[in-house]
Amino acid sequence: GFGPWSLKDEVLHVQPPAPVLERMVTLRISIDPCPETNGPLQVIPRTHMGGILAPDQVEAAVKHGPIEHCTTQEGGLVIMRPLTLHASTKAVRPEHRRVLHVELACEELHSGLKFMREL
Repeated sequence: GFGPWSLKDEVLHVQPPAPVLERMVTLRISIDPCPETNGPLQVIPRTHMGGILAPDQVEAAVKHGPIEHCTTQEGGLVIMRPLTLHASTKAVRPEHRRVLHVELACEELHSGLKFMREL
């Protein structure tokens, strides 16, 4: 159920199956302020409840919304499920937009797979 596999900067990556993703939480801690003009994270609420969405489901969700803009101040926190549809747009007035992105999982993986820890 893990896939697709990809290689980024010589590190293997894989998307876990929906049951694993459903139990994970993502924290995004803003190092810099990210107002509306700096391309903040956008989410479509409650889309995490549908599992891994097919392309036509993603298209319908984007078309019908609602799309919420997660503007933050320095030190602000956005908490979401990884399955929540999310994206960022280009900044109108680009500034630093650094975030600390942390994905938390309490799940033990099988078949020798492990969550990678980067600091």
